[in-house]
Amino acid sequence: MNRYQEIIEENKKAMIDCDDKTRGELFRANNRLTNRIKFLSSKKGDLDIVASRELGMYTANESDLYYSSRKHIEKALCKKFKAGEFDLLKAVIAYKGLIDAGAQKYVKDFCSKGDSYNSVFDSVTRWDAAYTLAENIHAELKLGNTYE
Repeated sequence: MNRYQEIIEENKKAMIDCDDKTRGELFRANNRLTNRIKFLSSKKGDLDIVASRELGMYTANESDLYYSSRKHIEKALCKKFKAGEFDLLKAVIAYKGLIDAGAQKYVKDFCSKGDSYNSVFDSVTRWDAAYTLAENIHAELKLGNTYE
């Protein structure tokens, strides 16, 4: 989480010499990162941002996972958003199961036979990947992109 805190500090320094629109965007980015840090601080383990990004991209682009789970999760979240009941933390929990399945498939495809997904991707890394996917779907839904 130190890397996220470094980004927040860099954004605060950049806010000094920018226009109001950019300052607002940096402020919102800092709020999102602060919320992410609060959420992840309740989880045990060491966050590996690179592994989290890799796992998130692998899970998002794996067609077997898309047709078995992701498509259904996104349709359900789209319905919640349209009804005004979208909750980011519940979306993270919904994506956590998908990320766990993605971690298992990743370990099966790319790691040694004796490795377990828990040892390759610790809990906080998997939660961070789920948080990223939930933030992405929320941004898409706010832009008006629906999954039906």
